[in-house]
Amino acid sequence: MLSDLTKEDDRGTLPAGSCDGQVGPDGVVIREVIGLDSPYLPAAMNLFKTIFPGYKRFVSDLLICALQRSPAHPATLDHLWVVEKAGDPLGVRLFHYIHTRNVGYGAFIGLLESYRRRGISSWLVKQTLAQLCADARHFGRVEPCGYVIEVEPVEAAKNEADRIVSERRLAFHLKNNTYLLDVDYIEPPTIQGLDVITAADLVNVVPTPMQLAFYPVHPGTRLNEAELINVIEALYLDYYRLEPDSWYVRRAIASVTTPDWAGRKAKEIHDSNR
Repeated sequence: MLSDLTKEDDRGTLPAGSCDGQVGPDGVVIREVIGLDSPYLPAAMNLFKTIFPGYKRFVSDLLICALQRSPAHPATLDHLWVVEKAGDPLGVRLFHYIHTRNVGYGAFIGLLESYRRRGISSWLVKQTLAQLCADARHFGRVEPCGYVIEVEPVEAAKNEADRIVSERRLAFHLKNNTYLLDVDYIEPPTIQGLDVITAADLVNVVPTPMQLAFYPVHPGTRLNEAELINVIEALYLDYYRLEPDSWYVRRAIASVTTPDWAGRKAKEIHDSNR
């Protein structure tokens, strides 16, 4: 039930070094959503529905993220930010510090159309990295490598309009020091074990091939194989809460560790098109 999933884990205080209240370009301010009674929670949910209409199934999960730590998200410290200017909400940022693996996951970042291309999103990327470093210190961990994101592949666009949007999003991330990861990654339809997401929410939602990319804390650094596998497991096992022997997990790790994976994958695609 919702009341059970959003039971606080008695650790809802922000880590020292929180980015809450930080002022950015055009005088925008970060407001961290903390608790179900936060005055910023309704704005976060409304912005999310407006900016990410294709992901409305995750709106109810924002209630859990507002608690920062909940039994529903046992492996993460969740951050839900509303970006506002002079009291007007204009953007939302949702990301997670996966404390079990000491790595971040940047789930959503978005602004209302009239506030884009002003440097605000790039500033939010830097604030995200700073927050993840503060989170690691909070848990007594060393500095994290950075955070992973899921990006819709440009080649998967269904039409010209979608292709332009995908290219623009990818260009933004690449401009801000992310780099693409060579992983055969499929996004699961939802996080396992969340009663707030129902079967009705998942109608027509299917596993989707996605491109993984990584924002390093120190631009120019790259993940080694062990670190890359740690990122894959952080997403699949700790965030999406899949089983270790899941097809998703085995496929992604094999694409990293099996030398001839690229050739076998190309043959698989060729055979499927015959």
